[in-house]
Amino acid sequence: MWRAPIEEMGPEDSAPRTRGIILPHFFEWMSRDFGGLSFRLTQLLTGHECFSVYLKRIGRYYSDGCEHCKFGTDDASHTLADCEAWSFLRNVLSDSAPNDESIVPIMLSSEENWRLVASFAEDVMFVKECAERARQRGPLSDG
Repeated sequence: MWRAPIEEMGPEDSAPRTRGIILPHFFEWMSRDFGGLSFRLTQLLTGHECFSVYLKRIGRYYSDGCEHCKFGTDDASHTLADCEAWSFLRNVLSDSAPNDESIVPIMLSSEENWRLVASFAEDVMFVKECAERARQRGPLSDG
């Protein structure tokens, strides 16, 4: 029922990342009996909100670079697999670094793993949200 509309989405839709990581595991995703989606977990899976790539695309920021590690492009893939700022949080998710191809299988493998990924998303996205709010406020003044 849901798979056909997802497959029919075009490149102009805002879901190519989500489609790419969930669709290969669609049956398992829809038939799981655990794991809810929080706002921050949804942000990580979709690549929306506090990622510089997204903010630049919608005209809210000038750069797509990562401000947390200063290396790489700040998107969900970078945050999940590469950004050194989150390595200490990422290490609890898997023996190998999670990436776009492995994150959904990790989540679906057990309720505990789902909770670990959700916790990673909550922690990382909270920090990214705080950084975005500070950036919006601008530099502090003495006056």
